[in-house]
Amino acid sequence: MFIIIKHGDNQQFLVNTNCSVLLLMHYICSKVDLHKQDIIDLCDESGTMKMFFMMKTPGEYASKFLTTLNTYYVCKMEHGVPETRIENSYIAIVPLLKNPEPELVDVLCTQCEILERNRVKMLKILEAKRVPAIQSTVNLPVRVLKCGWSSSHQQTEYSSLLLKELNFLSESMSPFVHYLPSRASLFIYLFCLSSPNLEEHKPPPPSQKGLHYKTRVVFQGQRNRHR
Repeated sequence: MFIIIKHGDNQQFLVNTNCSVLLLMHYICSKVDLHKQDIIDLCDESGTMKMFFMMKTPGEYASKFLTTLNTYYVCKMEHGVPETRIENSYIAIVPLLKNPEPELVDVLCTQCEILERNRVKMLKILEAKRVPAIQSTVNLPVRVLKCGWSSSHQQTEYSSLLLKELNFLSESMSPFVHYLPSRASLFIYLFCLSSPNLEEHKPPPPSQKGLHYKTRVVFQGQRNRHR
């Protein structure tokens, strides 16, 4: 139930592991004069880390991970400069001992390098997953443009059909073309009548007052009566 914690210049104290990992870490921080915000971990005499700082369930009992009456060292995790791109990187794992063994330091250094490599690998995986999402977002305006082109293409075909109808009417009414409004006015009139979206722009019906144009048929009829 109790373990031995060594730190500083061969200092040590006993800790009861019948508590949560979170509470144990806070208690150890207070004993070695560290803040609760400092990231610490424990390693055994061979240098193997317990990785308590990476636990997703720090409420579990510490006795599940620590052996009774074993000796453990306090280690502090050193990260990058805050508010920079490397603030979450693993810089070093420092044992809180005045004269740590070189073998212990080497083992901790190796574990620090492994942690950093795994962190970088995970960042690359997340970045690779993010790229397809960005590409799909970039492709959205292209689809909108295609839809717009299709709509304008339909309008062009509609206008072309009206122009053919206008040409047919103009040719069939060629004997009376001098007595009708201009071809451009006739086109605008027919377009306003035929377009489903321009109902509100229909021209008003021609007024009954004013000058009436006589067609060639009317003149021919009056001439026959005079004979």
